[in-house]
Amino acid sequence: MWIIYVFLALALSILLHSIIVRYYSSISRLTSFLVIGCAVCALLAIVVSAKYGLISFQLLASLLTYAFFSELYIFLFSSALTSISMNLLVKLRNKSMNTEEIEKVYDGRLMVEKRIIRLQTTGLLETTKDGGFLPTKRGLQLISFLEYLEKLFKNTINV
Repeated sequence: MWIIYVFLALALSILLHSIIVRYYSSISRLTSFLVIGCAVCALLAIVVSAKYGLISFQLLASLLTYAFFSELYIFLFSSALTSISMNLLVKLRNKSMNTEEIEKVYDGRLMVEKRIIRLQTTGLLETTKDGGFLPTKRGLQLISFLEYLEKLFKNTINV
């Protein structure tokens, strides 16, 4: 029975997330899902612990299962579907393209411009008075967090 609560919670999270993203397009998709997902996860914990107890296998299993499917949702719809490789596969599904046609669609300059616009829209990058770009306070916080993760996992960020 606990698994039904998990899938109901996941459906609620996805429904609320789709509504928020549709009506508030300036909000980060990842951040909005994390906020919604955490709130729904708390609700799931309350419901499952009321039925099975605060210290129970069902509570642990439901929270871990919910976390797994939430992470899968984030990966599929926030990461994989916005990647260039995935985008190319979708374009090639409908028609064959040669190298020259692909290069026209994925012009390096246009790709950089799109990324700059996306970084500005999400509040991570701002334009300076001389027309250059600098990370915002939020962008610097993200950089610090990524550097922390880099040290924590002994990995290097390729720049």
